[in-house]
Amino acid sequence: MLEIRNIAVEIAGKRLLHAVSLDVQSGEVVALLGPNGSGKSMLISTITGEQTTLSGSVQFHGNTIDAWQAQSLARHLAILPQKSVLSFPFTGREVIELARIPHNTGRQIDAAIVDEVLGKLDAQGLSEKLYPTLSGGEQQRIQLARVLAQVWQPTRLPRLLILDEPSSYFDLAHQILLLKLVRGLVGKDLSVLIVLHDINMAVSCADRVALLKAGRLYTVGDTHSVITEENLLSVFGVECAFVTDPRTGQKIVALRHDHESINEKEMIVR
Repeated sequence: MLEIRNIAVEIAGKRLLHAVSLDVQSGEVVALLGPNGSGKSMLISTITGEQTTLSGSVQFHGNTIDAWQAQSLARHLAILPQKSVLSFPFTGREVIELARIPHNTGRQIDAAIVDEVLGKLDAQGLSEKLYPTLSGGEQQRIQLARVLAQVWQPTRLPRLLILDEPSSYFDLAHQILLLKLVRGLVGKDLSVLIVLHDINMAVSCADRVALLKAGRLYTVGDTHSVITEENLLSVFGVECAFVTDPRTGQKIVALRHDHESINEKEMIVR
């Protein structure tokens, strides 16, 4: 679906991405992790065509982004940036409705999709509120609803949803809601590329993880083979251990604050 090949980006003589290659296949969640300044958002900008590259290529369904007709691309690819600035006094619903413009599906269908997306994000109460009056977390839910509404229906080709740190302003309840939503949406017709800071969120929702370090792809692979003590120490410079949730059997990353050895058997999530 998405093929990134040997992308290099240089700004003001400083190399920010070094020959990064990454694929996103149909029906999977790929999480992009790395420290601040490692190039995660810069890579997203190259995918969207906002950032020109020194070398390399990005193809979506076999064609470069530039080769796509804008309306057709908007039906298949939706992107939630790290920050969305909007000062016009639109209601939350009106912001979400903007996403339906490329589809020409009619007022009735569009209204039903907006209602469904609002419900999925527990955001019905934000529908008629003016967007500038909302809190940061509420605005983020409206923006997430907007990009979901953009790719909510199946199209001719599988769709791709790109989320750049979507949970930055979310409380714990809405972080969990986001994880469930992402896993529930993904299938043969929809894939997700998601930039995260929370390693445990990546463990919970991603099929594969790509680790970036200083503008280079450090490693990429299935989640449990990439999220290891050695890789996290090398990329983030922190020591960690893995504990087990006795209810689900899922591994959880625990940071070692004192750098002392932790006995995994003694660390059980209560």
